[in-house]
Amino acid sequence: MSYITISDFGVGSKAQSNPLAVCATSTLDSSFNGTLGGNNISGPDNQQCQIFMGNYCAANWDGVCEYMSKDQARIYPSVVLAGNGPQGNYLGDGMGSLLTKGQLLIRNAAAEKYLKAMSGNCVRKYEPFDPTVADSPLISRWVQKPLETSDEQMATVLSDKCIPIYGVDPAVIDSDIVMNKILAQPYIAMDILVNIFNNAVRDGSIKKLEKTKLYKLFSNPDFQSIAKSGMYNTY
Repeated sequence: MSYITISDFGVGSKAQSNPLAVCATSTLDSSFNGTLGGNNISGPDNQQCQIFMGNYCAANWDGVCEYMSKDQARIYPSVVLAGNGPQGNYLGDGMGSLLTKGQLLIRNAAAEKYLKAMSGNCVRKYEPFDPTVADSPLISRWVQKPLETSDEQMATVLSDKCIPIYGVDPAVIDSDIVMNKILAQPYIAMDILVNIFNNAVRDGSIKKLEKTKLYKLFSNPDFQSIAKSGMYNTY
């Protein structure tokens, strides 16, 4: 008698092993495919889906990403993949505003797409999209390193949040669909934009951006005021 191996167990369940079958459908529809690792939140509201779709759309913005970016529903809690921006998806504008699901997807795609490096106190953690499915693809997010020292000063440094370093390619940024969506509503990713600006000034690449739409935003007095305010901590 032969037994199926763990690597083959559950392979036939295509809906469960394909994150798009869960994340790109309504919560009700995706619930028929089962829940994620015991999490009773299915569909695009699931934490795993927010992480997966941010990475997916950063790598290749397709029709699925475009469709989901137009979702005007609001969601809480949310997952911000990286950055030093709003708490969760709260805009902090004094009006109780929340990012829409579509805005959150755009922001998370940008946070992944333009990331060049992460501060040394953080590491990328990989985990199965659905731990109950043997061939489930991996998703990743940034987490703080465990403290391995008793030195009080070092512990303080390591307890700080992850600080990303963002950058863009001046040669293609004008045709970058994710950036164009950010420029249409920059408040959803202001921390990312300020980070890109500060790093471009620091490494001298800001001159290469001079003829781009992004540079036009950087030259705006309101943006300059925000960048100089220090409200966003960057390298």
